[in-house]
Amino acid sequence: MDNTIITDSLKKLEQSFVEKNFEQARDTLLNIKSKIPEGLFHYNLGSIQAAEGKYPAARYNFEIAKKKDFTHPALYKNIKTVEARLSVKTESYTFKESFMTGFLSLNAGVYLSAGLVLSILIVFIINKLKVKSILLTICICLFLQVPFLSKVIYFDKEYLDAINLKDIEVYQGPSKIYDVIDTLPAGRKFIVSKGNDGWFFITYPNRFSGWVERKSLATY
Repeated sequence: MDNTIITDSLKKLEQSFVEKNFEQARDTLLNIKSKIPEGLFHYNLGSIQAAEGKYPAARYNFEIAKKKDFTHPALYKNIKTVEARLSVKTESYTFKESFMTGFLSLNAGVYLSAGLVLSILIVFIINKLKVKSILLTICICLFLQVPFLSKVIYFDKEYLDAINLKDIEVYQGPSKIYDVIDTLPAGRKFIVSKGNDGWFFITYPNRFSGWVERKSLATY
């Protein structure tokens, strides 16, 4: 019965979207929020916001959908479209910035799964080579879990992905008594760290580094 209701609601959502009745589409989506995967919810909400011209909010929801393992090709197409509308399509990153943004964007489960698969492969290879060293096998398997462990123990606690939904001012320190060093238009994507009494420090990209008010960012 629930599946039928969800299917009917998704059809109603699609019809409302095509007819550009975005308010009704949003209400329909919110009514089934608890019954559909989080990634699908945020993808549809982002699609509605993009159609309404709310590009910063749309980018935020598309990024959440990606983080929740929603992998439909339409998501990546919509992300590119929104980035172009926000004039951030040509954002450039250093190698370190690219590595950090890529590393932090993936769920810890991805690293756990990859580590387990590689561990099984290593055990198979060691057995084939007839290497009789349990200690070596254990050390290699533990080493392969370093990305997962570092993500869970450190990075997920130290860093957050964030998008500013409105124009924001960047300060030299965590207070408005400091000078404003930059003003950033809405829809920029950051990695922030070092929360301090209602403030975040923009860590990446480096060219945006500075302190911003926590309330001015949407984190995920």
